[in-house]
Amino acid sequence: FARPQSIDPTLVGVLIRLCVRSDGGTRFEQYIEKFQKSKTPELRDQYLVALAEFNKPALARKLIDVALSEKVRAQDIWKPVRALLANTVVQGESWDAVKSHWPALHKKGGSLGVQRMIQAAGHLWSDEWHEDVSAFFSHPGNRAGLGERTLAQTLEFIQLGARFKRHQTAELSMWLQAYVQKGAKKAF
Repeated sequence: FARPQSIDPTLVGVLIRLCVRSDGGTRFEQYIEKFQKSKTPELRDQYLVALAEFNKPALARKLIDVALSEKVRAQDIWKPVRALLANTVVQGESWDAVKSHWPALHKKGGSLGVQRMIQAAGHLWSDEWHEDVSAFFSHPGNRAGLGERTLAQTLEFIQLGARFKRHQTAELSMWLQAYVQKGAKKAF
């Protein structure tokens, strides 16, 4: 993505994420470099969030390490965490990495970062993850402090998402199959 200023600014983030997703992980370090050399905060954020689109578990763990490094400002640490937990391909690995690095993430992110990282766990839509998130933050060493209300809201959001997923997956699959079989014009 040589000249992001050459296209409509509203498309830059989407195109960066699309390029990352189609890359397969070969250019992770190049995107880290682009993130670091970006001239505007907006472009830095777009690269930082796009790094979570690499669908390789090892790169998800590596991005957590990058977030904890001096390359990412403390106030921005929650952004890659949120994006990783929203990426359904690497959610499990990302959540495991967040848990194993929680003391460092908590320390670097501060109270606002903690709240936003807890909110990011709201993307983990399953009953098993609900239990895991609840158990993790119930441990005294992982207490969120100022994020207690956020944690309660996140746990509720996980339940709602899991319920939605259970009830809508079959219907959506059937609709998509009909869409493909009948053609796009007839499905609507």
